[in-house]
Amino acid sequence: MAIDINQIRNKQRILITGNNDVAEISEMIKHVFEYVNKEFDSFDEQIGKAPILLLASSEQTSIEPGAFVKFEPHILLIHNINEKGMPTSYSSFEDYIAQFEDAADVLPKAGSYIYNEDNDVANMIGTKARDGVNNIKYKRLNDKDLPVYLRDKDSSFIEHASAVLALMKRVGIKEDQFFEALSQK
Repeated sequence: MAIDINQIRNKQRILITGNNDVAEISEMIKHVFEYVNKEFDSFDEQIGKAPILLLASSEQTSIEPGAFVKFEPHILLIHNINEKGMPTSYSSFEDYIAQFEDAADVLPKAGSYIYNEDNDVANMIGTKARDGVNNIKYKRLNDKDLPVYLRDKDSSFIEHASAVLALMKRVGIKEDQFFEALSQK
C-alpha cells in the first residue's frame, strides 16, 4: 500500500519496529486503543481522519525496514533487534542496525524513542543523545507489578505488554486503563 506523505503529515506517527514481535506488539496496541476509544489509523488499513497513525515495520509487515524513515515518525518503539533475525539482504549486522539508528535520528524535537533496555542494540541506539528527543527505556514488568489476572500469562505476552505500556503512558493512556484493556484480551 502506497501512502501519500501529505495525507499523513498532520497525524502523530508511531512506528513500531525491530526484528522480533512487531506484529504482536502492534496488535496489542490496536487492542488497547480500540478498548479506550482512542482514534487511530493503521498502515495496513484505510487511512482516515484519525489523529494517530500506527506504522509497523519488520520482515513480516508490509513496510520494509529501512523504508520507514520517509514516514518521519514522532514516536519510535524498538522492542528487539538481534543478528539472528537479520534479513539476508544486508551485507553486515552493522548495515542492518544503521536503518534503526536512521529512524531514531529523524525523530523531531519533542519526539520519543521508546526502547527495550534489555536488548543490547535498542539500548545502544537509546544511549545516543538526540536534540530534544525523549529516550524512554522500559524493561520486562515484574510479576508483582502486574494485576493478578495477568500473572499467569506467558513470558512473551508480558514482554509485549511492557513495551505497549511504555507507549501508552507516552500517548496519555493511564496504567489502569491499559491493564483493564488487557483483561479483555
